[in-house]
Amino acid sequence: MFRAQLLDMDFSPGDESSEVELFTEEQIPWDEIAFATIRETLNLYFADRQSGQYGVHMGDIIKPQGVNDARLARLENHHLQNQ
Repeated sequence: MFRAQLLDMDFSPGDESSEVELFTEEQIPWDEIAFATIRETLNLYFADRQSGQYGVHMGDIIKPQGVNDARLARLENHHLQNQ
């Protein structure tokens, strides 16, 4: 993911999205975010924004053996809410 500036309000879904919408940090529907990478990216972005320093972040997402994607998303969401 890359940070960029929105130049105008003319935006729409692309090939990989069925819908797009802009949210303030407080309005983000955390339970509806489908991918762990997006949740983690948003958390890192908000932490960077609060500190005023935007870094480069790298990491691995490791799915525990025997855990399906829906269960993993619930586990990750629980982890994020309890940090």
